[in-house]
Amino acid sequence: MIKKILTTKAHLVVLFLGVVNLITSEFNFGEMNEVIRTIGWGWDISAYIWYYDLYLNLLWVIVFPIGYWFLRKKYSLSFPLVFIQVIVIVLLIFSRMMDPELSVYLEIGNWILFFINIIAAFIITKKS
Repeated sequence: MIKKILTTKAHLVVLFLGVVNLITSEFNFGEMNEVIRTIGWGWDISAYIWYYDLYLNLLWVIVFPIGYWFLRKKYSLSFPLVFIQVIVIVLLIFSRMMDPELSVYLEIGNWILFFINIIAAFIITKKS
C-alpha cells in the first residue's frame, strides 16, 4: 500500500510534508530571530536569515510536488528513491527543531534525491 501511494501520489505526500516543514521552520526561525535580536550585532542579519529560509522552503514546497505530478502520468517513479526522500524530509522536519546545522545538509540531500529521482524516472521508462 505504501509503495502504491508513494509511486502514484508522491506529489501529495511531498506537498503535505513540505507544508509541515514550512510551518516548523517558521516556528524555529522565529525563536532564533528573537535570540539574535537580543545579541545586538545580529539584528541586521536576522531578517536575511528568516527570509532566505522562507524562500528556500517555499521553492521546494512548490517545485517538488509539481515535478512529481508531471512525472506521474508518463514516467514511473522509483519507490526506493521516493521512500528515501520522504525519510529525508521527515528527518529535516525534526532536525530543524534539534540541530539547525544538520538541516542544511538534509536540505541539500533532499534536492539531490529529487534530481536523482527525476533522472531515474527517465531511465526506468526508457528501459521499459
